[in-house]
Amino acid sequence: PVVAFPLPPLFCVAERWRVTMSALLRTVVAVAVLDSTFYGIGRSASSFHGASALAWGPYDRAAAKELERPGPPASNGTTGDRARIPQPHLRGRSAWQLSSGSSNRTRRLSSSYDSSTGHITYNGYRYITMDQCAAATSYGSCSDSCQSGYLSLPSGYELVPYSSDIVSNVVALYPFGTHVVVFSNGDGYGGSAYSPGNYWRGSMLAASGSTYACNSCSLKVLMRTYGSGNPSPTKAPFPQ
Repeated sequence: PVVAFPLPPLFCVAERWRVTMSALLRTVVAVAVLDSTFYGIGRSASSFHGASALAWGPYDRAAAKELERPGPPASNGTTGDRARIPQPHLRGRSAWQLSSGSSNRTRRLSSSYDSSTGHITYNGYRYITMDQCAAATSYGSCSDSCQSGYLSLPSGYELVPYSSDIVSNVVALYPFGTHVVVFSNGDGYGGSAYSPGNYWRGSMLAASGSTYACNSCSLKVLMRTYGSGNPSPTKAPFPQ
C-alpha cells in the first residue's frame, strides 16, 4: 500500500507571500509618488520665496536695521558702545513707504547723533535746544533743565516747525537734558526722558522780539540749522 504523508500547502504559502509583497510594493510606490509631489511643491514655494527675497530682501533688511538706531552715550560719559534705542514708530513698517500723493517709494530717513557737537542730524538739518546742551545729555545733567531765560537764535539757526517726522526721529530719541521740547508753534513733545514723542501741551513758547523762552518747566526750545556749525548761544535779559 502507498502511504501518503501530509505535505505543507506550499502553493498557499507562496501565494500569500506574493500578495503581501505586491501590497507592500504598491505602498512603497505610493509613498514615493507622494514624497515626489510634495518635494516639487516645496521647491516651487521655495523658488517663489527666493525670488521674493531677492526682490524685496534689501528693503526688508533696511527696515530691520532701522528698528534699532544707536542712541546717546552711556550715562558714565564714555563714548564707546552706545545703547540701542528701539524705534516703535518703525515696527511693522517697510523701510520704503509710499509717499503722500505719489506712487513712488521714498526712503525713510534716519537721524544720527554727533557727540562732538551735541547735535542731531536729520534730513540735512542739525538739531539742538537753544541752550546748546548736548542732545544726548540725561535729564538734570545740563546746567539748567528748563529754558526760563530768554535766548537769541544764533546766526544761521531757526526755530523748528512742527513735524511728526521730527518728533519721531529727533525729539523722542534723545533727552536734551530736559523733559519736553518745544516747537515754533508752541507745542511741547516729550523727549526720551519723559513720555517720548507724546504731545504734552500747547502755547509753551514765549517770545520777546527775537528772543525766546519757555512758559513752563522742564522745557526747552528746539532750534536747527542746515549743514554744519556749532555756535555759542546768546543770552538775552529777561523782560521786565
